[in-house]
Amino acid sequence: MSVFADSSAVVRLCADEEGHEHLRSLDAMVVSAIVRVEVPAAVWRKNRMGEPDAQDARTLVQAFEHDLAGPTGRLVTLQLTNEVLERAAELTAIHGLRTHDVVQLASARAAWLIDPTCSTFAVFDGELSVAVAREGFAILP
Repeated sequence: MSVFADSSAVVRLCADEEGHEHLRSLDAMVVSAIVRVEVPAAVWRKNRMGEPDAQDARTLVQAFEHDLAGPTGRLVTLQLTNEVLERAAELTAIHGLRTHDVVQLASARAAWLIDPTCSTFAVFDGELSVAVAREGFAILP
């Protein structure tokens, strides 16, 4: 079984936030290429709000970038193709999600088409969770 993970799950994986234990037990997760921007943005946004400090933020971003680069095999990146973006545009009429969330959802659907065992979505975002369930994914946690 493959698991698709959005940025909220990947941040938890890197930052020891609630839910990270289960995520770390997974061999690998499929992620959308958009996480390359979303995860560092989330870490630095948290830094601007007071935690983590700048050094810890740099360390978290570097650990994420290391995982994303592939040596660990923990994160498998699904590229943003024209088909994924077209599907994201279509899904906006159905779910009313923010841009980055609908791109995540369209990416997960593309991953599911490529690998039918990729029917579980790791997500810690309430609005996206609702759309994910409506699209037929099992939700982790």
